[in-house]
Amino acid sequence: MNPTLEWIKKHMPAVIGVAAILLLVLGLLVIPYAIRQGVISDGNSQEADISAVYKDAQNYFSACETKTFQSAGIVKGQVKAFDQIISDAVKGRYQDTPQSPDASAQFAIQVKAIQERYPDLKSLGNNFDNLLAVVNGCQSDFRDSQSKLLSQLAAFNKWRTGSWSVRTFGGSKFPNDNLEAAVTGQPTLTGKEALAKMRELVLTAGTADAYTTGTVVPKDPMGSSSEGGN
Repeated sequence: MNPTLEWIKKHMPAVIGVAAILLLVLGLLVIPYAIRQGVISDGNSQEADISAVYKDAQNYFSACETKTFQSAGIVKGQVKAFDQIISDAVKGRYQDTPQSPDASAQFAIQVKAIQERYPDLKSLGNNFDNLLAVVNGCQSDFRDSQSKLLSQLAAFNKWRTGSWSVRTFGGSKFPNDNLEAAVTGQPTLTGKEALAKMRELVLTAGTADAYTTGTVVPKDPMGSSSEGGN
């Protein structure tokens, strides 16, 4: 018999024991690494999706504002008070809710006040019905985009703080710099700063009844802040 085989046969229990230990050590090294890589890959993928949804929401808001100004026949920046009204309208301030059943009527009042204050903006009166239709459509679609973002943020938070395996093998390291909150004209935020920014609902208190936190109090567009002339 081959001396090597004979030696292995003679020391078989020891050989099996050493092999078992090697397999155990290998498993302790490889399995955690594989789990960690899976967690990191999953987290990075979720962050990429959330960043894209956030960017889409911002782009949609900008496009909505543009359509609204076009429907009113007004150039953005012509009258800052009107800019604020349109911004609030797209965000949902003037959408009727159980808490604010006459919000849309307030929108008409605000627009009329702007028209009276700036007589040259005659197009406001002529185009009001079209303006109102565009605003109503934008409110609904923009609210839906915010709902999608918040849903993904909630799922991401549950994932990273939920199961023991995720928390142990890398989930606690999220959010990382792959999460980006990009807003046109502003520095891109990443990581925890981006997450905090994304959690800021732009919906106003009167129209955010579907949510429990994150509402902001709208400023009075007819207040004392400086505004451009026409």
